[in-house]
Amino acid sequence: ERATAYRNLYDQVRSEHDSIKNTYDEARQHLANRNFAQALALCEEVLAKRPGHALFQALKFDIEEQQRQELSARIVEIDRRVQAEPDLDRRVAILEEAVSSYPGELHFERALRLTRDKRDLVNTLAARARQHEERGEFAEALSQWETLGAVYPQYPGLSFEMERVVKRRDQQARAEAKARVIEQANRALETGDYGAALNELRRAEAEFPGDAELASLEEVARQGIQRNQQAQGLLEEGRRLCAEQRYGEGVQTLRRALEMDPGNLQVRAALVEGLTAQARLLLDSDWRAAESLISEALELDPGHAPARSLRALAQDRKRDETVAQAFLQARELRAAGDLQGALAQAEQALAAYPGEPRLVQLRDILGRELQQAREVEQRAARRTVVEEVRKLEREAAAESNPLTVEAYLARARQIAGQFPGDAEIESVVGDIQRRFAMLNAARRLEPSPAPPTGPVQPAGGLVSGLYPAAGSAAVSPPEEAAALPRPVIPPPEEAATLPRPVVPAQPIAPKPTARRRLVLPSKPVLAAVAGGVLALAIIAGGVALLSRRHASPSAGLAPVEIRTTPPGASIRVNGELRGVSDLKLSLAPGAYQIEAQMEGYQTAYASFQVTAAPAPPVQLTLEPLATSLRVVSDLDQGRVVLDEGAARDLQEGQFTLDGLAAGKHTLKVSGRDGEATINFETAPAAAPSAGDPVTRNLAAVVLASLGSRARLYASFGPVPVEVDGQPAGQLAPGGLELANLAPGTHELVVGAEPNRRKMIIDVSPAPVLTAFLQSNRDVGTLVVLTGEDGVRVFLNGREQRRTTTRGQLRIPNLPVREYAVRVAKEGFENEPEQRVAVRKGEESKLEFKLRPLPRVATLSISGGPPGAQVLLDGQAVGTIQNDGSFHHAGIGPGEHQIELRRERFAPRLLRRTFTEGQAVELSGAEVSLERLPGRLQVVVTPRDARLAIGRPGEALRPMSGTNAELPEGTYMVVARAPDYAEASQTVEIAAGQVQTVKFELTRLKAAAAPAPAASGMAVWGGGWSVEGGWFFRRGGNYVLAQIAPVDGRIVFTAMLRKGRRLRWVVGYSDERNHELFEMDKRS
Repeated sequence: ERATAYRNLYDQVRSEHDSIKNTYDEARQHLANRNFAQALALCEEVLAKRPGHALFQALKFDIEEQQRQELSARIVEIDRRVQAEPDLDRRVAILEEAVSSYPGELHFERALRLTRDKRDLVNTLAARARQHEERGEFAEALSQWETLGAVYPQYPGLSFEMERVVKRRDQQARAEAKARVIEQANRALETGDYGAALNELRRAEAEFPGDAELASLEEVARQGIQRNQQAQGLLEEGRRLCAEQRYGEGVQTLRRALEMDPGNLQVRAALVEGLTAQARLLLDSDWRAAESLISEALELDPGHAPARSLRALAQDRKRDETVAQAFLQARELRAAGDLQGALAQAEQALAAYPGEPRLVQLRDILGRELQQAREVEQRAARRTVVEEVRKLEREAAAESNPLTVEAYLARARQIAGQFPGDAEIESVVGDIQRRFAMLNAARRLEPSPAPPTGPVQPAGGLVSGLYPAAGSAAVSPPEEAAALPRPVIPPPEEAATLPRPVVPAQPIAPKPTARRRLVLPSKPVLAAVAGGVLALAIIAGGVALLSRRHASPSAGLAPVEIRTTPPGASIRVNGELRGVSDLKLSLAPGAYQIEAQMEGYQTAYASFQVTAAPAPPVQLTLEPLATSLRVVSDLDQGRVVLDEGAARDLQEGQFTLDGLAAGKHTLKVSGRDGEATINFETAPAAAPSAGDPVTRNLAAVVLASLGSRARLYASFGPVPVEVDGQPAGQLAPGGLELANLAPGTHELVVGAEPNRRKMIIDVSPAPVLTAFLQSNRDVGTLVVLTGEDGVRVFLNGREQRRTTTRGQLRIPNLPVREYAVRVAKEGFENEPEQRVAVRKGEESKLEFKLRPLPRVATLSISGGPPGAQVLLDGQAVGTIQNDGSFHHAGIGPGEHQIELRRERFAPRLLRRTFTEGQAVELSGAEVSLERLPGRLQVVVTPRDARLAIGRPGEALRPMSGTNAELPEGTYMVVARAPDYAEASQTVEIAAGQVQTVKFELTRLKAAAAPAPAASGMAVWGGGWSVEGGWFFRRGGNYVLAQIAPVDGRIVFTAMLRKGRRLRWVVGYSDERNHELFEMDKRS
């Protein structure tokens, strides 16, 4: 037994030695093949069993060392490739490949992260540079390219990009410089300053030699100078002729001078004076020629006061002539008996001159006469009708035949229709009707006589002129009698005779009668009477007017006195201007609103009640407005000091201070580019007074304004001044007075080229001192006028930090170029974008007229289901966009129902209350739609089969029945039945649809009874002995359980009698391929 034990030990040691040797050889082979991972795994496996095995420890060290050497070499190679590659995208691709090949290698991961960041930064800089270049911002684009060059000098084509941008920048600067020269030259040409234009073009010739456009402008300037010289000669000649009162020749000469030099203000002014003088001479003799001359003068100078005065006189002459002509024509028509034509002539003249008292009197007189004539004709026509109806009534009273009386009745009704509602005529017709009823009743009581053989002749003969001669057609039944038209009163000249109406034929014998005539007085008598009436009316009108001037207030009016402190305020009563305080009025009883306005004071309001009883005067006190201070500059930064107080910073070159105390003040403004000092004095309700500003390296213009009056001061001069394009005088030391300024904004131009300065000024009833300070920086200012506060302003698509205040926004320090300007305010319509050119040292103005949106509400949806239809109160209003957004405006205030619909989804109904001017916003869960469930129908054979269903990867659950409602998705359906083979199908359930699945299970064949499976120690084979209830087996090698491979758990119990470890194997294939488990006393 000892020998056997030694032998077994030897075999075991030998087996282990061989196994280790084979493992070592295999690991070496893997190392030689550079399969480091497999070689290292074998070493780890052996060292796990034998931690102190020196051979495998040395081998592991060799493997790791060679692996590190290879990785280092690979890192060096990849770094070299990365550094040699100029394209950052290719660098990223190289490093991504390295990271995938060497996962977890920090060197590659860090290099990849840094390279990606650099690539993104470089791409961003390049994109920004190209965007700036597309916008024409070449300086900004060049700055971006320079930054990119500092970050990544190897960028492909960097030098080419920078050279191209530099060229385009230079081209732009050159084009802008040329455009400025052309603009200044054109401006000088437009104003007629050809010498300045020529000097400007000659200075530009050095910079733009041989430029065709500048050469053509230079030729225009030379020709203008020649024309100017010729025009000056004609000007002197025209002035001489006008001085000799030879206005026809002088005006013609001045016209030729203006044709030669249209921009010459001297020629224009001389021609206006000549036209005015000539018109003044012709006004009394030929107002039409004078009016033509005056119109020509006002076209040249619309504000010329003498010409406007002469135009008023010419219009008076024209009015007098028109009125006199209207009187003459009306008198002639009236004398001819045409009152209608005379009235039309008076009304035509009144349409040209509404409210002319003489024409009004003439119209009223003619209207009354025409009305009287019509009333006379109407009364005559009625008398005729009454006489005819009474004659019919008399004849009907003498007649006993009801048929004849019936004919009389029909005729009487026809005639009475001319004057419906006339009591006298209707009474007579009623008598005829009663006569007919009586005869008709008596006839029904008598036996019917034989019908007559001939026409019935009524007694008494023919009604005067109403019926035709005997032998005419028989009378028509009353209901068929033709209705007579109501007589129409003809014009006076046609009213000599009154025609009788034509009557249907009646079977009555004729009887002649005289025709009635409406006779007017003869023409001479009528003209005399009309003249007398007209003279009396005019005299009565004059007397009434004089009596009104001296009479007491009309009955029903009460005297009211309105006083203000101070006096002299404009008084409005119920919005109507009534005069200047202190004011006495006569007002009807009632409630009134009074408004008192005065420059330099706050508007005062009062309400009062007028009654018949005397009332005390209405007293209003106006509070003076304090002076406001404004500083507008192009300084990029600066400080303001008022009266040696604390310094305050300019905000974007501007400073505003309201409510200045009365007294003397000193304003100091300083910045890097210069400084200015302004001394001024303020008083309540008075315009500020100032002295000429003192400056260093700055140009200062000071405007002291109150209402329509202002005074202008400057730190330079003398220079010309224009207000809204019209000359306002010469600004010299001591200032320039500006008058008649309308409230609002005005364009103020101080100086001439090349030192022309343009500013936008505001005129208001309050006293304001505004200081405009300009340096020589190449910037300008933009003033955006909207008339609304809080309006957002966008320049080239970029929103400004500030919104409008007092209806405007002043944006200083803008680079000189063209800008696209857009404004927006909630509740107002979007106005079209406008473009403006900002020029150096000038203020450019843009005005937007904001129109409020209709007072409606809006609906906004965000995060909604794309493609869903939106319905409002059952009406479709749109579809949700792909980004989940939807917007609909124009919804009336009140509660509305909102519905969302989408195919295969359950609809969602919402009710919301909409308020005008506001938006109802829906989002998130409010607008989410639930998918409709799909329906599954299963048809299975046999019918008692059990069904189960579940999603792939989930446990199956039994189905109750053969129908089920399921959410949209993929499902596995399994059918099972005893003695049948199990079957399954995969089915796709779609929302809102029905899916049918059919199963026909296959019956299983009867199988033979299976042999009993081995169990217990029988599965371990023979060679086992039993000792004390345990099975023992001696000998080496592996002993395997003889069972078929199964999925499940195998339970066994083993005991170690000798040794330190208990071992077993699983998944045994051979001695080198199995899974080994072991357990010792400790674990």
